[in-house]
Amino acid sequence: MARNKETINMNSEFLRKLISELAIELNKKSKKTPVEHHLYIVGGAALVLGYNLRFATSDMDAVWSNQDYFRNCINKVAKRNKLNNGWCNMDVVLSKSYTPAITDEVNCHLAMRQGSLNVWVINLWLALCMKFIAFRERDRNDIKLIIDELRKDNIVNKDTVMAAFNDYYTKYDRDITLSEAATTYINSLI
Repeated sequence: MARNKETINMNSEFLRKLISELAIELNKKSKKTPVEHHLYIVGGAALVLGYNLRFATSDMDAVWSNQDYFRNCINKVAKRNKLNNGWCNMDVVLSKSYTPAITDEVNCHLAMRQGSLNVWVINLWLALCMKFIAFRERDRNDIKLIIDELRKDNIVNKDTVMAAFNDYYTKYDRDITLSEAATTYINSLI
């Protein structure tokens, strides 16, 4: 696993180490005023940390509250591990695949708890919807991995995927904008 500032590949073990260090930093700051912190992990990091569907990820896309407080702690972990400050980021909030469903704990499972930090990972149906909306070249393999995993216990077809979009976007008043290629892919699901 590389730890330079240009390229990083974080496997599950390294992600857990970084999150543990983040929890320690957050706990230091919240000793004066006890606060429970929540970190909601999405994207490739969710597939690595929550489901072991990928070996590694280059960053950890997440959502958290109290942005300045978290950001200071993330930057301390970055410096200690010689990572860029973007190793853990909230870029997803600015993306077209963002939905408030990410921080609704009924759509997540608790992956870790350390001190005052609760680490949540989005469920696979929500991850699938987000990947379809983004539908970048790098998302296509993740989509296949997610569908294969979901099909172990679920029917995955056009109707179930569209129902998931309703659950995670329409119910949260979010518009769904799918590319023609993503729509074609969904329509091909049997």
